[in-house]
Amino acid sequence: MWCASFDQSHKREMNRLLDFGEQNQDIPNDTPLRGYHPRFRRTELMDITKSNIPRKWLLASTLQAALAENPEEHSRQNYSESLNDARRRVGARPSMPRQTYSGDRFIPCRRGYSFEAAHCLLRKESEDTEGSITIDVHKQLDLLHVTHQREACQAIMTEQAVIPGLNQTKILHYSNSTQSENPRRTGSKKVGNWRCTPRKRTLIGSIDKILCISDSTEGTSYRFESRPKRSLLLMQQSLSIIEGDNIDLVDWSCNDMIGVGSRNCVRVCSDDGTMLATWQDKDRPRVIKWSNDGSKLAVCTSFKIILYNLERKKSMWDASCRCLIATTHNYCVICCICWSSGDRHVVTGCLGSISVYASDTGKLISTNMKHMARISSLNFSPNFKYLVTTAQDKTVGVFIWPDLTPCYHIKFAKNIKAIAWHPQVSNTLCIGDGHDGSLSLWDINKKVMTANVCVKSHGLCVENFAWNKLSGELVVHWTYKVANKRYTIVPVLASFDRIVDALPLATKEAHISFLKFNATHEELITYGNEVFSIWKFFGNEKFQYGRQIPLYNSTRCRQGVLVHNPIR
Repeated sequence: MWCASFDQSHKREMNRLLDFGEQNQDIPNDTPLRGYHPRFRRTELMDITKSNIPRKWLLASTLQAALAENPEEHSRQNYSESLNDARRRVGARPSMPRQTYSGDRFIPCRRGYSFEAAHCLLRKESEDTEGSITIDVHKQLDLLHVTHQREACQAIMTEQAVIPGLNQTKILHYSNSTQSENPRRTGSKKVGNWRCTPRKRTLIGSIDKILCISDSTEGTSYRFESRPKRSLLLMQQSLSIIEGDNIDLVDWSCNDMIGVGSRNCVRVCSDDGTMLATWQDKDRPRVIKWSNDGSKLAVCTSFKIILYNLERKKSMWDASCRCLIATTHNYCVICCICWSSGDRHVVTGCLGSISVYASDTGKLISTNMKHMARISSLNFSPNFKYLVTTAQDKTVGVFIWPDLTPCYHIKFAKNIKAIAWHPQVSNTLCIGDGHDGSLSLWDINKKVMTANVCVKSHGLCVENFAWNKLSGELVVHWTYKVANKRYTIVPVLASFDRIVDALPLATKEAHISFLKFNATHEELITYGNEVFSIWKFFGNEKFQYGRQIPLYNSTRCRQGVLVHNPIR
């Protein structure tokens, strides 16, 4: 019975093959049949070592020839042997060894993983991504040394891998290695609101130099002391006070020359107290500003601008203000001044207008009404693409240079006293609120505020700040009032929520009206109560990236040396 059923199935198979061959007579005889085409695994097809193995296909021509010769005498045994032989040739190839994976591609490996460290990292990243930040300035200043000790201890524990998983750089790992070989580095990258290489301990020590200036009817005298041992208060008691400190009447050039204006006189001295030049005019100076190369000094009186050349020791030209208010009312007050790229133009701000003069001839190039009140300050971005202004109408305006096209206007509740551009990122602007002491960081290209910090202590006011281009740290000058006394603190910020250092002032009642870095950004100069104080910003240590060549330096201009940016 089994033989009969096998013969019937065999005949049906033969008839099907013959019908298929008659229907496809046009197809070449060497083409393998679709039903007998073997399907190999992809791993076998990609295996290079087995590519030279000959593959034998069961061709339609061969099967048709065999059936044509003996269609009736074809026995069950021969057919079974041919069929088994074809199956043996197809399935006799060895399969690839199955690869064992350590885990699923969507589920990370958890062997030896520290979930407590991952939870700590996740919580820290969520705190860093918050938009508004609140800082307790006085508390951080009191715990400054303790904070540095904790950070140093944590760095040692991370390097020695005392706690497993403390040096994990990722929250989820998709490989067998659960720990990274190198510990987390917080330097030379964006660890806060901007790119910064913060110091790991307090570096600013006592005052390195003091230049005392006294002005009296008998004449002008200068005293200079290096690393004074007596108190600064005792030294200030012997000085006579002139018409009050004004931030616009003091400026420090890139060649370490100090310009001071008082009454009807402008004096220039070096950082060692040597008198270099003196100019007198019938009008009292209101604003002075050194050129970028340090060879010229622009002095503004009530409505006139005078340009002095230090090399020639004489004035080159003088020009009167020709803004709209000066021409209609015959009265104007120049309040601020700045220099353009290459010292080609002198830009002044008066009662709402911005005027541009040619620095070589003093010719008025343009004057434009940009504010509805007195302009307080003018500042160029590091790439001289933007010009930012602050005015008494509680606005901050950003204009595209040189067309002075309005780019962005920011409205505040109170007048702004301090603004500063990041020295390396030209589109980053920091604005200090003089009312509540808050700081805000703005991206001018995107026209958005990227970060904001509010202080817990009430009564803090931002007077001035300066950005260090070597480390990326921000020096902020805050003042606050208790009863009828005004106090001063000058901390160093690595980010809006982290204070890393502070100026050790002799007394909290010290008055500071001027704050600026020198050309190499290794020294910080402050001025208050007719006393210039020069501080070593990095202490007795050299900055780890070495000394940078200043932006405007005669050696740089001759050799064309490019400044390396360490904080990027």
